[in-house]
Order: sequence, then C-alpha cells, then structure tokens
Amino acid sequence: MVDAITGLSGKLAPTNKTAATAVGRGAAAGSEPSKVSSETSQVVNLSPETTSLQKTLSSEPPVDSGKVSRIKAAIAAGEYPVDVEKITDSLMEYHNTLK
Repeated sequence: MVDAITGLSGKLAPTNKTAATAVGRGAAAGSEPSKVSSETSQVVNLSPETTSLQKTLSSEPPVDSGKVSRIKAAIAAGEYPVDVEKITDSLMEYHNTLK
C-alpha cells in the first residue's frame, strides 16, 4: 500500500543553490547565468547509500537464476509442493479487489 504525501509544494529544493543553478542551467560555476525558468530545471542529490544501491542493482540480474533452475527441476520431477487452497484463496482475493 502507498500512502499519499501531503503538505509539500511539489518542488524540490536543492541543498547547494550555486551548484544547483550551474548544473540546472548547464553552465560552469562562475559563468554568466542564462535566463532559464526555475521550474524547468531541478537538481536532486542522492545519498552515497542510494548511489551504491543503484550500482549494485544495475550490475546484478533481477532474478535469482539458481533458484529458478531448482524450482524448474523440482516441477519437472514432480517434487514441487503445490498448495491448491492457498492458490485459490489468492485468486479469490484478487478477484474481489477487481469489483
């Protein structure tokens, strides 16, 4: 479930206005500023943890291929446990959310 965020103006405030202005306008710091609307350029600074997580997620596959292989082998051998009641309960719960 996602909770709505309220009380925000909808704009992100840069933490370093000089750098944000230069980056947002595509200019080097200290150069003559051009006339660009503040609404067309915004800067978001990511934490080092977020940057690290982004690199990790982009380098690793999103699926555990070893686990997929084990499940496929178990299904092929007829050894994969199937809980029919759990499946039907989940299908009915999903069906009820569509109403």
